[in-house]
Amino acid sequence: MEFQELVEQFKPAEGSVIVTVAEDSDATYIVQKDLLINASKVFSKKLSGFFDQSSRANLELPNTDKTTFQIFLFWLRKERLPKEESGFRDMDCPDDEVETKEMLVRLWSFSNKIHVPKLQNAAMRFLLKAVPKLLPSADLMRLAVETTPEESPVVKALLAELAFDCYQGGGLDEAFAAVPGVWGHMVQLVQRSEQGEVPRSVKHLDPE
Repeated sequence: MEFQELVEQFKPAEGSVIVTVAEDSDATYIVQKDLLINASKVFSKKLSGFFDQSSRANLELPNTDKTTFQIFLFWLRKERLPKEESGFRDMDCPDDEVETKEMLVRLWSFSNKIHVPKLQNAAMRFLLKAVPKLLPSADLMRLAVETTPEESPVVKALLAELAFDCYQGGGLDEAFAAVPGVWGHMVQLVQRSEQGEVPRSVKHLDPE
């Protein structure tokens, strides 16, 4: 697998950082300090006070899962997401549209927290391709609302696709009632459609 081969490039070295992913206590990675500092100002600030080259700094990432960090490591080396043309099949991830979109939402959220706009954009482009293939679920919508800033591009894209489906005659599952902001957005949709503003699928945002 391409990802497993790439992981071998992250060898222990002077100035390495031991990164622990909090949501997976057994997930620990040794990453070159310079890679992290150059990739993110957040990491640069966290590691700026560590100068002892004979030992390793420790960095814990709260609210981060193993798969998200693995994709980040892949992106650090390749500057792209793994096998964008066929989903995350380089990774040990289920080949499932629903779980792929969940991973993309988490990846966008992680990239936002560590201030890496290029990775955010890559995740967003992939998400725009994936969303129209399968209507967002209430669980996916909740994940986006809870892990990304209010009015984030991720939330807007998912809401836009829901609105488009409703406009086309699709129903809205009652489970969405418990997700903050969804019903309010649907009310705005009705008001706008009455004024002649027709909802559009996020397909029109796809750069390809």
